[in-house]
Amino acid sequence: MDDYVSKPFDALQLITMISNMLPDTGLQADSKTVNATAEQSAAELPTPGNTPAAPSPEEDQNPPIEWSSFLHRCLDKPTLAAKVMGKFEEKAHADVEQIHISIQAGDADRIALLAHAMKGAAANLSAESLRLAAATLEQMGRTNTLDDVTHQFNMLQEEVERCLVQIAQEKAKIPNT
Repeated sequence: MDDYVSKPFDALQLITMISNMLPDTGLQADSKTVNATAEQSAAELPTPGNTPAAPSPEEDQNPPIEWSSFLHRCLDKPTLAAKVMGKFEEKAHADVEQIHISIQAGDADRIALLAHAMKGAAANLSAESLRLAAATLEQMGRTNTLDDVTHQFNMLQEEVERCLVQIAQEKAKIPNT
């Protein structure tokens, strides 16, 4: 097994890779199968009037979540995007609090571990500013360079809050969520 899919992964790429690793049962994905899956996903999209849109430039010049990228990662299914956003909502404050406790304790290893998890969650959301803030905090923990950790934590916390605001706005636009 030499194939590799980096996080955050593209679902169709993962499906193709897994199916190509299966024994020769005729189940290996070919480009026709993958394209048919993609076309089926596209056909299941809601009508344009019901499709959640990214904030307009007037609303936010730099939204914390890059909506089109995130929606694509969720196979262009707004209800799946709502579930992923819901998971982030459920955990975000507790995760930030655990990072804060680790900072207060001066536990660099725990800071790195928790920031790494936050970095992955941010990448899954297409929240680049949050991902960068978490990556910086993770690096500070890994190198035990905690001099400016409070400032970096405040930046991370601000980005989490920005994401939560956008998540609430986006979920309100998705029918039946």
